[in-house]
Amino acid sequence: MVKIYTSKKKQVSLQLKSDAPQSNLSNTIGIQRKIFIQESEQQQPKKGVSNPTTENNEIYIPSEEQKIGDGDKKIENLMRDRRSRYFKDQKELEDYAQGKTDDIGYVEREKTWVRLPENLLVLGERHDETTLMDLVKATGNNNYMHERGRKPLEYKSKMETSSGNDQQEDNPKALEPTLPKMAFAFLFRLKGIKEKIEKREQNTPDTSEEQGKIPQDLDQKYEEDLADWSQKWENTYQDSQARLNAHQPQSIDYGGRIPWDRNLTTSEDLKLPNRPHQASTTGILVGLEIMSKLNVEKSSNLYSIQQYYQQNQKIVDKTLEKLKQGTTFENTEMYTDMYIDMYIKMKEKIKSQTPKKMKFSPPEPSDTKTSQLWKLFEMAAINEFNSKPPEYDVTKEEKFKGYKNLPIYGIRDSYILSSILNAANRGIRIIGIGDFHRYVLEEIIQDKNAEIIVKQTYKWYQEQYQKHPDRD
Repeated sequence: MVKIYTSKKKQVSLQLKSDAPQSNLSNTIGIQRKIFIQESEQQQPKKGVSNPTTENNEIYIPSEEQKIGDGDKKIENLMRDRRSRYFKDQKELEDYAQGKTDDIGYVEREKTWVRLPENLLVLGERHDETTLMDLVKATGNNNYMHERGRKPLEYKSKMETSSGNDQQEDNPKALEPTLPKMAFAFLFRLKGIKEKIEKREQNTPDTSEEQGKIPQDLDQKYEEDLADWSQKWENTYQDSQARLNAHQPQSIDYGGRIPWDRNLTTSEDLKLPNRPHQASTTGILVGLEIMSKLNVEKSSNLYSIQQYYQQNQKIVDKTLEKLKQGTTFENTEMYTDMYIDMYIKMKEKIKSQTPKKMKFSPPEPSDTKTSQLWKLFEMAAINEFNSKPPEYDVTKEEKFKGYKNLPIYGIRDSYILSSILNAANRGIRIIGIGDFHRYVLEEIIQDKNAEIIVKQTYKWYQEQYQKHPDRD
């Protein structure tokens, strides 16, 4: 027997009609009580409701209908686990089982059933936690755009023959063009030089778990770890009250100005695995790969980058090869030789030439060759932005909260804002961006289009769980 609750809290039971002996049927009866079908008058359950008062009303599902669907979505399999799923009617249940829906699904990482809104939903995420791709996987919705939507080989050809401003056309799911993304990747990796120098001088080895693993291996390991975590979670939190109790948000201090909660309270041995996030390393790899294949005229916006490669080809090629093998950028020649070691030598030279009575002024990291490449990418991005600007320049908005002293931030946010507002007119359903971009753009987006829903990822899942809680 499988209980199904309507929005009016009327109990509807799906009884499996089977030719199997009653003793075998009893093994499945009562295992799952988690499929909920709404009646026409929709009334969402309140948070914390786990055992509504009900009255019996049975629907019989013939054996052949139990077989509707494939794999985990087959109706008979939906009846055998502990996940709560909510449907508007029995047709939607059958459509879901057959893979015909694209707006509902169960997000394993959040242990929550979700239903997408009709309007565009923009989610601000932490890239190493629950991301848009978890939502895409759960719902099967392919009508999305994402900050991390690019793959290197999808847009290499255009960069070889043009200045790169039209990169978005190569990948319609990408929110921004290539150049500012690559410039930001270098900027991000070149921060905190003092700590890096100390480690280099002390000959401290890289202890990163990512060292020596290519992105595909990291992604595969993450999927395996997530599946393992999910199974352990299911075994630990079995009844509805235990699952409700586990959905207690806990504040996480990431040291920034934006508060963040994690929606699942778990024990030490049930920690959620972090999603591998190598955006900056990938951005550098893509940048170097594109740079190594440039063949542009002097008038091109990328000519200075092409010259840089010709002058430093040997060391750039070594770095590129190591990045392809999974080496972290901090363990490549461009970082150790052309950034850290060059900076140390520059500092020592200036220090030796500084009279004892004079104050020693260390050099700027921007004088190193690797920093010079970042400046070249940044300047190319600025030139592109100025020559062919997006529809909106976010830095001119009164409510802009970004870094005004770092142009590359404003450039990226301008492209992202323009893409989001355009996406709403094109019928895109969901967009994922880093939560800092969400923080910077939320008020501006809603001033320009109040119908766009902008949420922090964890808050949206909290709301979804309040609408679709675990119930018996």
